[in-house]
Amino acid sequence: MMIKRNIKNNAAFSLLELLVALVIISLLTTLSFFGLGSFSQARHLDAALWGVGGMIEQAHVTARARNLQVWVGLADVTKQGVDGTAMVVFTDQSGLNPQSISGSTSGLTPLSSVSFFRDAEIVMGATEPGEVNIGSMAGDWGEYQSQLDGKVVDFPFLFCISPTGEVLTKDGVSPRTLIVSVALSRRPESEPVPVGVVRLGGLSGKLDVGIEVWDTAQTP
Repeated sequence: MMIKRNIKNNAAFSLLELLVALVIISLLTTLSFFGLGSFSQARHLDAALWGVGGMIEQAHVTARARNLQVWVGLADVTKQGVDGTAMVVFTDQSGLNPQSISGSTSGLTPLSSVSFFRDAEIVMGATEPGEVNIGSMAGDWGEYQSQLDGKVVDFPFLFCISPTGEVLTKDGVSPRTLIVSVALSRRPESEPVPVGVVRLGGLSGKLDVGIEVWDTAQTP
């Protein structure tokens, strides 16, 4: 006698389902730092964290895939009366020295439109040997200019990713870790401070994104 069995096919989670789950977990983690009464604050910090991390990953992948020198620029701006952080990714196909960037877009090609993350600002904290915070690099390579809602924005916080995936600094030495950190622009004075932190391996290109609690956080 042949016995037939009905086996239920349990499909694995799709990539979209996993991403949604990660975003929800991250949002809940962020919310726990602010309390249930500050949902919008948690949402804005979470959006800035994942937005910044996503654009840095885009820059890193593009640099290696297209064999280009790719730049990431950040700036603290005000859009329609709301403070926030602006971000853009662009490339220099001429291979010019990074010092050539000085407010001119000549020879520079945008790879993304300018993104705006409301209620967020670039902050700095303590770093360990081999780490560099983007906030300490303001104006190192001049400023890149682009437009946000028809207004010119200067991006003083710049770093470059080489075609091999290494992070380039002005002195030509790749840091062990490049840190880009953002906090709420309207955060309370009390400490500790929840900070969205993106850590990019200077040589490996490994990206770590998460919420950390800093004892202090100051604007550059």
